[in-house]
Amino acid sequence: MALNEKRTRLWHAFHSLDDSLTGSVPKSQLKVLTHNIASILGLQNDGSGLNEYMSTPTLTLNEYLYYMQVEVFDCIKENDTFGSNDRLDKIDKEDRNKIDIDKVDDVCWMICKRKYLNRENRIILDEDVLKLWKIFNFLAETDEEGKVLLPVVMDSQEVACLGEKYTQIIGRPWKTKEFDSVADEINTFYFQQMLNFLETWCSLGLSGLDVGLAIKELYEEIICDVIKKGFLTKKGQAFANWKDRWFVLLPTVLSYYVSSDLKECKGEIKLDSFSKVEPISNKSLAKANRFVVKGVDRSIEISAPDIRTKNAWIRAIESAIAYCSQTGSYQKAAFKQRKQARDALRNELQKQEKKKHEEEENVKREREDLQRRLTEKESRLKEGYLSF
Repeated sequence: MALNEKRTRLWHAFHSLDDSLTGSVPKSQLKVLTHNIASILGLQNDGSGLNEYMSTPTLTLNEYLYYMQVEVFDCIKENDTFGSNDRLDKIDKEDRNKIDIDKVDDVCWMICKRKYLNRENRIILDEDVLKLWKIFNFLAETDEEGKVLLPVVMDSQEVACLGEKYTQIIGRPWKTKEFDSVADEINTFYFQQMLNFLETWCSLGLSGLDVGLAIKELYEEIICDVIKKGFLTKKGQAFANWKDRWFVLLPTVLSYYVSSDLKECKGEIKLDSFSKVEPISNKSLAKANRFVVKGVDRSIEISAPDIRTKNAWIRAIESAIAYCSQTGSYQKAAFKQRKQARDALRNELQKQEKKKHEEEENVKREREDLQRRLTEKESRLKEGYLSF
């Protein structure tokens, strides 16, 4: 079981336990954390091994991360079986990892929530702070190989992307210039800074329920990997009748429900790299703005309320089909692309700045050299005059 994604959660918990801000935590406290994480993962580990690990009464974060990898996470076997109460007896490695992350989330959040929920002038409800915490961890800054960097922070441009989506959902304009002035001072955001930004800068005047609906939208998109969702009209398979359905597009499946509460799923279209989505001409058709989705084993006709919605859904489904051949989270891949674009732009700006600095230094040296030669020439002229 890989440590990378758990590093973010353990970092939050560790620093919540580090009340004195010394960079180390007593083993007695880490024993409890270790035992709780091991127990929730179905392992027998009471944390007593920490007594023999290192000779100090406290551990640094890196020391504790190493211990957790060797003594806890490495002990989980791939395709381990679950208890009889779980939905599936066996699941693949990726699904198991997601469930394990959720379980580690639960333990670490119980420890660090007291620090994040204790705020003045609170607008965001506690359960929505937890959603934002998971989003923050998902979008935390990584190195070029995808390893989460410590301390856990979000790049300012990633915060801007999140804030722009948030304000769009709540129906407010995104203030680019105002945020850029903040980003000039804060290049990376800790979770408390990101939370404060969304709460005081973007949510003033809103109720906690309204804010919660917006955060729910963000959570479903980023954490649940929902590419697009909304009401469309679907043509029946057996009869040529049309019914409104709530569609939810994930990277490999397009599902449709009776309503947006997702309680009754009426069907789904599985997608792969060979699937297609094509517009249908409106000529001689009662329903306008049609398109057809050709999935793995079936096809369906869909009608959108307007041409703009139709084109947006076609683009979204095309994106899902293009991603089908890849593995992992669609949103994580999008995050990596944004990061690569940011890094490439910053590297280019650094190169330009370096080139500009070198050119300025060359001009400075040329001026100094010219001045030196002029001074030498004047000295020689003076010496010649005096000798004459």
